[in-house]
Amino acid sequence: MSFKQLVGEKTTLAMYRDCLKTVKHMTPHPLAQKNIAKHFRVEFEKQREVTCKDRHQEFRDGITRLLSNYILYDIRRQYEENSQKFVEPVNIHSEDDQRREESELNDKAAEPDYRPPFI
Repeated sequence: MSFKQLVGEKTTLAMYRDCLKTVKHMTPHPLAQKNIAKHFRVEFEKQREVTCKDRHQEFRDGITRLLSNYILYDIRRQYEENSQKFVEPVNIHSEDDQRREESELNDKAAEPDYRPPFI
């Protein structure tokens, strides 16, 4: 195995791990999480034997699109839940904005059905 193949596989492995990390944010239901993770595993297993660089890159591009689309979906969902959150821009260098954001997160974290935001 060449160095380029090894580095490419590690990068693909990192993408697989990223996909698995997003599964728990996609749905709160454990059975659905298992099904989504299984789907990712099957799709990545199909790529194990691929030697064509173009087909491999096409797959990686598809995974990148999938993760990007999920991020967009989650942002839209958050906007629909609380559109005021997106009205005022937050200056991360402003201490007032940081305190306000931390206060809002602490208030939400006390709720029984709290799920941390997807980052």
